[in-house]
Amino acid sequence: SAQDPRMQLVPDQNALSTILSVLDTAQTSIDLIQFSFAIDDPDSGEINPKLDSYQVAKKLVELKLAKWESFRIRLYLEGERSTSKRNRKTAEYLEAPGIEVHWGGTHAKAMIVDGKTVFVGSTNLTHQSLRKNNETNVVIWDHPTFVRYFLDYFNLLWEGRERVPGVYPPT
Repeated sequence: SAQDPRMQLVPDQNALSTILSVLDTAQTSIDLIQFSFAIDDPDSGEINPKLDSYQVAKKLVELKLAKWESFRIRLYLEGERSTSKRNRKTAEYLEAPGIEVHWGGTHAKAMIVDGKTVFVGSTNLTHQSLRKNNETNVVIWDHPTFVRYFLDYFNLLWEGRERVPGVYPPT
């Protein structure tokens, strides 16, 4: 079977290394949608640098600080359900260096880098999801139509549309 170099399946515990690799390619922007992004210990509530999810947050902060004004990072984060409490700790950490955070209702997990690459799937940015769960994700590179549609979807959420009616784009 022929391989498509624009797509890669990322199952199970391969998500963290793939996410970090995709983030390393970022030059101008990162847009994230996350249901759960927890960098704190669930028992103590303290930020835990040993967590896999912290490695993602740390990379985002490093990228923002290295590129500052010319680099935009936006995070659309679940703020209505039980994960919102732990999400708030992460949001505070990310907002300090200037990463933009908007709150809404979502169960999606995705990342768009430079308007060129999409990482999408079932993996939350939590230690449990990155380290222990059976998860499935896909990375799609250089597929301008799909990436544009996904970025349009992200922008609708960012602007406050929590529900996008029908199939997108409309058929």
